[in-house]
Amino acid sequence: MADKAYLGHKIRRLRAEQGLTQTSAAKALGISASYLNLIEHNQRPLTLPLLLKLGRAFDVDLQTFSEDEDARVISELREVFADHLFDSFGIPVEDIDAVVASAPALAPAIQALYRSVVESRNSVTTLVEQLSDDASRGQLAFDLRTLLTNVRSFSEILLNHEDLEQTERQHFISILVRESERLGERMADLFDASPWSEGNPLSSTIQSRTDVADFFQAQGNYLDDLEQAAGTLHAEGIQSANNALDILTRHLLIRHGIHVKMTDQPDRVSVDLEQSSLSLSAHISQNEAAFLCAKEIAYLDLDEILKSFLPDGNHPGERAELVEALTDYFACAVLMPYDAFLDTAHRYAYDIDVLKNIYGTTFTQCCLRLASLRRPNASGIPFHLIQVDIAGNVLRRMAGSGLRIPRLGSPCPRWNVHRAFLNPEQINTQLDETVHEGRYFSIACATSTPGANYGSPRAWSATAIGCDVSYASRTIYANDLDFDVKTPIPVGSTCRTCSRYDCQDRAYPNIYPTDLLNARPSD
Repeated sequence: MADKAYLGHKIRRLRAEQGLTQTSAAKALGISASYLNLIEHNQRPLTLPLLLKLGRAFDVDLQTFSEDEDARVISELREVFADHLFDSFGIPVEDIDAVVASAPALAPAIQALYRSVVESRNSVTTLVEQLSDDASRGQLAFDLRTLLTNVRSFSEILLNHEDLEQTERQHFISILVRESERLGERMADLFDASPWSEGNPLSSTIQSRTDVADFFQAQGNYLDDLEQAAGTLHAEGIQSANNALDILTRHLLIRHGIHVKMTDQPDRVSVDLEQSSLSLSAHISQNEAAFLCAKEIAYLDLDEILKSFLPDGNHPGERAELVEALTDYFACAVLMPYDAFLDTAHRYAYDIDVLKNIYGTTFTQCCLRLASLRRPNASGIPFHLIQVDIAGNVLRRMAGSGLRIPRLGSPCPRWNVHRAFLNPEQINTQLDETVHEGRYFSIACATSTPGANYGSPRAWSATAIGCDVSYASRTIYANDLDFDVKTPIPVGSTCRTCSRYDCQDRAYPNIYPTDLLNARPSD
């Protein structure tokens, strides 16, 4: 934080929460009431010495006075109001900033309301797309018309022919019941995809991933409980990637009586607890098999720990997304133990090719582990991470470097995570400069998951990790780069909130004036 900060609204709110008058608060801070009044109205800055005194006097976490936190919330609200939904309202950016400054409790409420709108929109879009598909729409219409005709015909027969033999009547009734059941099934198929379908996971996928990212950001990307559990498992004898699968399969057998077997199934993994078996596809690598075994151990051994991370009231889809991310974290921690991996990363200057060969993991798994090396007093480079599919959809995001990754929509098309698809399986580096002149160094690579057999489609994704440029020299990827002369790529976050009007890659117009987006508080 700067030596001077204009945070009067936070002082007023703190004083009101503690039921203090300006006079009593000023006395506790050792200043005059008139001077405190000037501070509260942003006529005088809250200096660092006074901030420290305030923390001691009122026993508050100084992080609550962080300008960076306000900037993050303001940025996220601007992204919300950049939606086309609000185009006709002409909401000035100053009003958004004022909400965070004067009524901060409204910000999360607005975000929650907007999330609900996004979920409803996604559900309706999914239903419309399903119904607009010619093949499915034609088949559905044909089935419903046929079944309704059958039900009506046999109902009329029963109604108009009272002289039917009992056996004939019973026969027609059985047909009517059967056709009614089929009609109900087809109607259920229709409504299962609707926005009012209970437990429909389609509408919450995007929001689930956003909530997962927020969870890890709140934890600082480091989960000590999972690290400790991974260390305990690693102590059972995992010495290298070569013996990891043997140790993990033995753990599953001895601890849970589960036999791990390789099969010709197309699915990477399937679990049958009733049969005490874990089936892995023979088409995956030994290292990937070890990763999947570690994830299954997390589900079985760490049920209570996993539950402790889950907030109450989550949608089932959101809980599933978070549990999936937690088991990924645990598996990475098992195969890449913290201290050893951090030491190796330092020794080889964060060379991901070397790291994944030593630890027998993938590029993406190595990047996930690098982004989680955030143990207090034993931290690696603070990386952010983003993973996208070939269509640009964000599959995973982790904050950490200071670069803001958009919560909604696709990230800036100039980020090298997109360009990585042009040269798959190759490392792509890029120096970025954001709208507010922050500089970040990014390392990206596009990789694929092999198909089950020859001819099967591959699933492609690209993963990028990045850091503030001040850390770049600690990586091997910056060895041949002179950042003083290298021209950075001008990037934004997402088009709707980016003020670079001369960008040829812009997909949507920016809704905020350039001078407002670039405005900065004076020191």
